Amino acid sequence: MYGGPEWVFLENAGGTQVPQCVVDASAESMSWRWRTELGRRQVADARRFLMLLLNVQPAPREPHAEEPHADGSNRSTTAATMPESEWGMVGAQGHVVLGASASSLLRSLALAYAAVLREDDEVVVCEWSHEAHISPWLEAARLANATVRWWRLDPKTKEPPTIDANGEWPSLERLLGPKTKVVALTHVSNILGTICDVASQTAAVRRVTRKAGWPGKQHEKGNLRSRSFKAHEHNSDTGSSKTGLLAGPAVVVDGVAFVAHRCVDVAALGVDWYSLSCYKAFGPHAGALYGSVEAMETLAASAPNHAFVEPGSAGPARWELGTHNQEAAAGIAAIGEYFATLANLAAISPVVSGTAAKVDSRDPGRSLDRSSVVAAYELIERLERTPTARLLEYLASRPRVTVLGSPTVENRVPTISLVHSSYQATEVVELARENGIVCRHGTFLAPRLLSALDVPLEEHGGVLRFSLVHYNTLSDVERLIEFLDFIGF
Repeated sequence: MYGGPEWVFLENAGGTQVPQCVVDASAESMSWRWRTELGRRQVADARRFLMLLLNVQPAPREPHAEEPHADGSNRSTTAATMPESEWGMVGAQGHVVLGASASSLLRSLALAYAAVLREDDEVVVCEWSHEAHISPWLEAARLANATVRWWRLDPKTKEPPTIDANGEWPSLERLLGPKTKVVALTHVSNILGTICDVASQTAAVRRVTRKAGWPGKQHEKGNLRSRSFKAHEHNSDTGSSKTGLLAGPAVVVDGVAFVAHRCVDVAALGVDWYSLSCYKAFGPHAGALYGSVEAMETLAASAPNHAFVEPGSAGPARWELGTHNQEAAAGIAAIGEYFATLANLAAISPVVSGTAAKVDSRDPGRSLDRSSVVAAYELIERLERTPTARLLEYLASRPRVTVLGSPTVENRVPTISLVHSSYQATEVVELARENGIVCRHGTFLAPRLLSALDVPLEEHGGVLRFSLVHYNTLSDVERLIEFLDFIGF
């Protein structure tokens, strides 16, 4: 087991370490469990932090969906009432849904789409995705008798395809057409570590489907898009259903492996849905899902909550089943305190050139704004770069090692998976733990990707993965290298 600070922890992609402020906030929440007052405030604070993290501008509130403001008052927090000076910059209008995990939220989303998909509609999935972003869409297509279209790895590079010299995505674009209703993209593979250009991919989806005959006028990036294809409407009084208007094609992004390393801007990406896992980004075990106003309105009738819960609403309450996990919400909100600390370090650090104002140390979580989030991520990216480059350089020098994904630090996060021609991954993990180093082996719930890469799963125990974040140091990497040299890697 992981033995504490004297160990080298290189399994961050499976769950990062947690700042003390997050631990304290969750523990304190359990000491003051008052769901009608404190619990609602914690949920509101968690949602506000996640909206800052993703650059989501609060959507106009429905009167019955009001939550307490971060200061404890019950005034409505809307795009109109929250000034740009408080928010830090203008983002995409939408909502953030809280849930048990990114996997459960994506499955709920896929099943909601299953209710509105028609026979012969098409759903596009990526071969390099985590299974949580594949199997729910396969099931939705099965239930609706829709067609699944696979976006495969580039057969030459064995990586996700890249944009061509003409600014196009030929292998993606030939999968799109008038029947495309959902495109399920992945920001970063949890095995390859390669950063995918989701903004450009989403733009291609919009361009190609408009050309194929989708109605609606073109808008600038980051603004809401006009949509007009058929959707499922439910009459809660009679239980009957009918066909109405559905938005689409919906672009759904799995950002779980991205959020710990790089800053997300859903407005710039132009996506409809974006999922993340809080425990893989310095927080408690919980998931979150951004949905644009339009996308959530499209699925309001097929969202999973009871029909009598805020009937007519299109907000998070239609998706959040049961009582919120208030301890997790308190911990999520406290991640904001950690980001405030990083922003303050960025303001005085030579590695980041002063892009953020100093955050109020007396109340760091609530004084955090979007510019401070951006500055924190700039620091995170810089701190990750040198240790990642050193490890990749070392692995490239080992003739029996094959690194999956980009062999250089460019356009990747420090999630580094490999296969060794002699050592089994299981053996290396066991030896590493005997030497105080935590790493991991397996399929990482992406067996389809490993099959496409011809990785012999049973023989080697999957791939060997070293996953770093910004608190891993160059000395951590040197200690790993010393161990690998010792075993004759």
